[in-house]
Amino acid sequence: MENGKLKIKVTAPPEGGKANDAVKKLFSKTLKVPVSSIEIVKGEASRDKIVAIFTENIDKVEEKLLQLVSDLKK
Repeated sequence: MENGKLKIKVTAPPEGGKANDAVKKLFSKTLKVPVSSIEIVKGEASRDKIVAIFTENIDKVEEKLLQLVSDLKK
């Protein structure tokens, strides 16, 4: 966490959407949701992004995110 934002790092280059795809795959794997349910709604060409996750199990996704953030603060 940095300044109230979740900071992640991917190794894919920011060319041709590769880094954006890597961000989506990371969220997909971590939160156990399909890549197709993750959308970068702002910042596709920026380091700062807003990501939307579309799922019917939003409570589980929120719980996983909160646990992740909690683990990072330890």
